[in-house]
Amino acid sequence: DVVLESDVLGVDEVIVVGYGVTKKSLVTGAIAKIGSEEIANTRSTRVESALQGKTAGVLVQQSSGAPGAEQNIIIRGVGSDNSVRPIYVIDGMRTDGIDWLDPEDIESIEILKDASSAAIYGTEGGNGVVLITTKQGRGGKTNLSFSSSYGIQEAVSNFKVMDTESYLKYYRTAYINDNPTKKMEDAINAFPDSDVNTNWLDQIFNPAPTQKHKISVDGGDEKSKYYLSVSYTNQDGIIGG
Repeated sequence: DVVLESDVLGVDEVIVVGYGVTKKSLVTGAIAKIGSEEIANTRSTRVESALQGKTAGVLVQQSSGAPGAEQNIIIRGVGSDNSVRPIYVIDGMRTDGIDWLDPEDIESIEILKDASSAAIYGTEGGNGVVLITTKQGRGGKTNLSFSSSYGIQEAVSNFKVMDTESYLKYYRTAYINDNPTKKMEDAINAFPDSDVNTNWLDQIFNPAPTQKHKISVDGGDEKSKYYLSVSYTNQDGIIGG
């Protein structure tokens, strides 16, 4: 006969990770979590922007300066496949991207940063895993909410450019330095006066409005819950034209 005796040990809180169990203290730094309030305060048009500056060890890098451009979430550097793209899992379903997701529809975001926390995803989790939980309906009465925001984006350009007078003086001086036998009259003939004085930085950069409007409704009972939302986002670029 075999008899098993129980032996209670004093251990810390444990977490089931992948296919094993580990102490919570060992994975606390490896898992970062962001709540809906933090996301809402950023007023971002993309989910990636909401993560910027919120989690240690996670770099959000913009791929281009175009409005609404995709941003790269870099969690564990560049992988062996020369890729930085993590795995996105939304409400338990794996997706190819999160372009379609409204940040205000997110309840929480968890980022798995090390190998132990992302073990269940195998080698595909080498670039990290982003777990997203969306908002769900609340039981009881129907809840209706509306939010709206409007802002202006501008290019930060503090350096001064030469006006026409400074521009001509610069080139006339260079002309005389390159041609010691020439006089200022010759330089003026080479670079004549002009009444055109265009600041091309002012012509290139324009204030760009950005706006977002969102309405959502949720409710339900003990048997079923629902959450519906519609949002409209429009963001112009700061480059004229």
